[in-house]
Amino acid sequence: MWLEIRRKLVHKFVGVLFALAPFFISPREVVLAAVIFSVFAILMYWVPKVAHLAQMSDRHTFGAVWHTLGIALTAYVFLPEEVMAYVFGIMVLTFSDSAAALIGKRFGRAQFRVLGYVKSIEGSLAFFVVTAFLFYVFQPEASVFQIITLSVLLTNVELFSVWGVDNFTLPPLAAALFMLV
Repeated sequence: MWLEIRRKLVHKFVGVLFALAPFFISPREVVLAAVIFSVFAILMYWVPKVAHLAQMSDRHTFGAVWHTLGIALTAYVFLPEEVMAYVFGIMVLTFSDSAAALIGKRFGRAQFRVLGYVKSIEGSLAFFVVTAFLFYVFQPEASVFQIITLSVLLTNVELFSVWGVDNFTLPPLAAALFMLV
């Protein structure tokens, strides 16, 4: 469990850093920084002297690589015009995904498998609740129906993503859905 907490603390730190980045640096610099983080994440998997840094979890995915590539894609697509959509997408990745992992790992009793990966109802529910809360905070004019529908959609993306691919797909999809409200 401690490995998972440590991994998610890094996940949150990087997420918050990149969510705030467009307020301090240019969109091009946000994309470049995310790509540099991605290269470092790739090195963590394949360079023996750096590989020990990747041992932050008992999970074996490329989530760290997908995480920063998802941020880079979201920045490229949504910045500079749609800063709040970008920030929302990064916040979903940072907080909803972390909540799903931590709650699911600690309290997940109703477990099931998706393509060989263990998931839990508790983790999915945590993802849904945090995402709905983020929609409510970022889009207070959204209807309850919109918040629930879009949160269910993003929860299913997280639920049915394996190998850490949700880290790549969630931020741009969440940002796009944010703009629909």
